[in-house]
Amino acid sequence: MPVPLRVIVALTIALAFPTAALAGTSVLQPFPSNLYTTSDSSQVTGLRVDLPLPSCSARPSDCADDAVLNTLDGFNIQPRISIPFSGPIDLSTVKNSNIFLVGPVGHVIGINQPVWEPLTSTLYVESDEQLAEDSTYLLVVTSGVHDANGDPLEATTFRHDLNFGQTKDPATKAYRKKLLDALHLASAGGAAPGDVAGASLFTTQSITALSAKVRDQIRAAPAPVPNFNLGPGGSSTVFANVGLSITWNRQTTVSGPLLSSAVPVGATQIFPGSIGRIAYGSYASRNYENASRVIPAVGTLTGVPAVQQVNNLVFTLFLPSGTAPAGGWPVAVFGHGFGDSPNGAPWVVASSLAHAGIATVAINVVGHGFGAASTYTVSRPAAPTVTFASGGRGFDQDGNGQIASTEGVNAAGGSIVSNRDGLRQTVFDIVALVHMLQSGVDVDGNGTRDLSTSRIYYAGQSFGGIYGVELLGLEPTIVAGVANVPGGPIVEIARLSPIFRPLVGIALITRSPSLYNAVPNAFFTNFVENMPLRNLPLVV
Repeated sequence: MPVPLRVIVALTIALAFPTAALAGTSVLQPFPSNLYTTSDSSQVTGLRVDLPLPSCSARPSDCADDAVLNTLDGFNIQPRISIPFSGPIDLSTVKNSNIFLVGPVGHVIGINQPVWEPLTSTLYVESDEQLAEDSTYLLVVTSGVHDANGDPLEATTFRHDLNFGQTKDPATKAYRKKLLDALHLASAGGAAPGDVAGASLFTTQSITALSAKVRDQIRAAPAPVPNFNLGPGGSSTVFANVGLSITWNRQTTVSGPLLSSAVPVGATQIFPGSIGRIAYGSYASRNYENASRVIPAVGTLTGVPAVQQVNNLVFTLFLPSGTAPAGGWPVAVFGHGFGDSPNGAPWVVASSLAHAGIATVAINVVGHGFGAASTYTVSRPAAPTVTFASGGRGFDQDGNGQIASTEGVNAAGGSIVSNRDGLRQTVFDIVALVHMLQSGVDVDGNGTRDLSTSRIYYAGQSFGGIYGVELLGLEPTIVAGVANVPGGPIVEIARLSPIFRPLVGIALITRSPSLYNAVPNAFFTNFVENMPLRNLPLVV
């Protein structure tokens, strides 16, 4: 396919700094830049990323990644910024006073985690703060950055060079004009007009637009109706917490017997007698993920997310002992961690919450709880055992016959989407759960509401803290929330974790071509990376 003229301009003459380049070291075209976007009126930002695709036969993974990026309406809200130079620079001059971002209302943001690549004379940095969504930022590189000889970067003809040539390309011309109009913002960071040696203008993507659309769809529809009769023949699955024994029969393979383990019922006695009933129920939740575990992209301004199917989700509910207060028990939704399920951490915390007079409810994260054939078997004194579906949400995504504890939370085929949409869908499932709670829940069918419709809380552990923050930012009717050990970008958590680091190694080595840069060991952990932690010195 023909390469757009603006890309040729960006890659070959780097926004045209010919005079400066002849005189000394200069800044070439930084990334990100709105040079790599196209107009799109269906987006909140009015833009859509438009990266040139590499050879899809030689670099299929990169091609697939760029195709996903080209659906976004802007760039990362905490971008990894690349700044190429025409030659070596004095690395001691890489500092916040010389390289910075200017955002809305003149807010100045510095840089962090710098890496210098001498082979290409390129500096890589990260914004020191998370940026605002759907906002435009000016990246400024001043002549305070010096070349290897200690001389300031050339900048005397910057404004003139910015207008040099290629004005017949409308997109490039429009970008140049917007960049020129924005250069005065550099003064917010203490740079005079003549100090600006290089610059880039880019717009961040809208992060919340799609999720807000889905939330509004869920809340505009009738609230889901809970079903507490999951047993054989529609029998009740509400159990008094007296002498219970519960077995979880997990579907871990496509065929073969279920793998049984005991649910930790004893944990309900951390505060003895705190939990009076344990109820299993189900509710309908709209599913927006397709078969590849991706939510299809729509215009963030005018697009309408499409429901792919409706899932019937199973939840576990722990009710405190005693008489419920007027209006029903306050209730906390508990979000479990990566690889866990409602049969792990929720049982550990439910007694403490019940002791405080708060009910606990939990569901499986997308891709968790093993296969759909998984069941519970509940044994009670002087009563028949009851076996019913446990609501496993995992499946054999990679076709190896096994169903792992997290299989299905990630997009198929190693997509760059990764678990973004699995976590989004989990958030939507909890929004639907909250909608159900707010409609009034009568657990035992006696005509009395057992759970409060207004005192609804959230607590999340690890992975549950990560998607919990998304939930708390999206669902304002949740009164309060606790995100326990959440963490930042998931790839950074995995990279630095002895437990999860193999996931990064596997992702690197299964790309085509592979990005694994060492001889693999049995656990794929010995790849080499050069990213410094925050606030540490620059790495070469």
